[in-house]
Amino acid sequence: MLQRIKRNEKAAVEVLIGRFRYLIIKCGKYENDREKRKDLESIMIIATIEAAKHFQGPDFATFPGYLMKWLMNVTSNYIRKECRLRAREGALLNDSFHAENSFNDTVVSIANMDMLRAMQLLGREEKELVVLHLVYDYTWHEISVKLKTNKATLYSRYKKALLKMRVYYKDEYKHKLRIAEFRAKYKE
Repeated sequence: MLQRIKRNEKAAVEVLIGRFRYLIIKCGKYENDREKRKDLESIMIIATIEAAKHFQGPDFATFPGYLMKWLMNVTSNYIRKECRLRAREGALLNDSFHAENSFNDTVVSIANMDMLRAMQLLGREEKELVVLHLVYDYTWHEISVKLKTNKATLYSRYKKALLKMRVYYKDEYKHKLRIAEFRAKYKE
């Protein structure tokens, strides 16, 4: 069967997926979000086919163990990637809040209140630029294609947005420092 899979025979691939569906579902359960679980299961199906093509064991009897190890590696890479993405967003998305688009979801889910206050100073377009570039790590070319705007214009807007945030933090922390000094002065 593995030889037929290596030759890309559709029937052999279907048999393989059917036979090891339980492993695909088992690995898919590591994702708690039902929408993303479907994505992970799709990744597992592709990984199963790739594992069969790369398998060089002596016989088919050792393939299930090889496949399980392969799928666990793919699952751990997927989980690591998702954790990095969620950490970049600042916090897990709040499932109870459904905004008009995912960009607003990301902005609302930022756990750090100082960051949220700074983001509120920005206009909608500026917020979108900051989130796309800093959180999702889009390049300026990708952002310009997505927003259908010149890269230089977008970069200029982005720099202005960062300047607004810097001014906010500078003023905010000066204010907090004055309060701390005032409290320290009267505690003595």
